[in-house]
Amino acid sequence: MFKYKGLPKSIDSTEAEHLYYGRNFRNDLVSQTGDDFKELAEAFKSNNFTECIRLGKVLYAKDPTNLDVILILLRAYDQKKI
Repeated sequence: MFKYKGLPKSIDSTEAEHLYYGRNFRNDLVSQTGDDFKELAEAFKSNNFTECIRLGKVLYAKDPTNLDVILILLRAYDQKKI
């Protein structure tokens, strides 16, 4: 996890595969039906990208393999041109 968060470009395909599929065994995943994720999606829909990035970072810290959170964060950063 340290390597994924700190040096993501240094992870090879085998490590990335195990990291992603390892999420199936975690109990603290971010749910798309949860209030936190709904708040993130609403901030994105309303074009409040600063708030979206703030909320997305919190959810990303909880579940760094959630592809929905990563996609929203990437799109928010792209809209802000950061």
